[in-house]
Amino acid sequence: MNRRDFLLAGGLLLGALGMADGLPGTDRAAAQTLSESLSADDRAALQRVEQYLNGIDTMYSRFRQTASNGTEATGFLAIDRPDYLRFEYDAPHPVVMIADGYELTYYDRDLQEARQLPTFETPLWFLLRDEITFGDGLDVLWVKRDERVLVVRVAQQGEADRGTVNLVFSLNPMHFRGWEIVDAAGVSVQVALEDPRYGVELDSDMFDEKQLEGFSGSSHQRNSR
Repeated sequence: MNRRDFLLAGGLLLGALGMADGLPGTDRAAAQTLSESLSADDRAALQRVEQYLNGIDTMYSRFRQTASNGTEATGFLAIDRPDYLRFEYDAPHPVVMIADGYELTYYDRDLQEARQLPTFETPLWFLLRDEITFGDGLDVLWVKRDERVLVVRVAQQGEADRGTVNLVFSLNPMHFRGWEIVDAAGVSVQVALEDPRYGVELDSDMFDEKQLEGFSGSSHQRNSR
C-alpha cells in the first residue's frame, strides 16, 4: 500500500503506533483548558451528539478516503456496536482492519501479515464503547457549527500532542458524515461516509479475523448479543 501504509489506513492507527510528537499549537495543558472552557451551547451540542451516537446499533457505509498528500481510496465501513468494526479497502489496496472489542487487527491480504494492538489505543475507540460519552477518556478541544454542519475536535485525554480527531456531522437531521485524523506530525487523513445505512443486519463473520484468507494469529470469541 506504501505511503506509510496509506497513512496507516484511514487514520485508525495514526498516533497509536507512536508517530512524531509536537502537534503545532496544541499541548496537553491547552487541551485540558479548552475542554474545561466549553460554552453551554457547546455542551448542549455534545449531549445531542452523544444521544445520536448511542442510538446507533449497526451501520454500513461506503467511504472515500483522502490523505494530505492527495492520495485517495475507497472501501466500506461496518460497525456493530458495541465493540465491532470492519474497515476494508477496495482493490488494489489490500488492507482490511477488524476490531473485536479486544484488539484491532490490521491485515495485509497481499503479504498475509497482521498487526494487532488494543482497540483502546486507536483514535476512534470511543465510537465502539457500550456508552459513548465525551467526558470519559477524551478532551474536547472545540466545537464548531453552522446551520448545516457540526464538527467536534477531540483527543485522548491529556494526549492532544499525539494527534486529534475531527468528527463531522450534518444537522437537521443529524447524521454522521465522517472524520479527519491529524497526527502529531500534522499528517491528516479524511474519511467521508457515502450513503450510510443504519440498523442493517450484519454477518458476524465480518468481524472474525479467522475468516480472512491466510490469516494466522490470535483471535477472540464474539460475544453474544
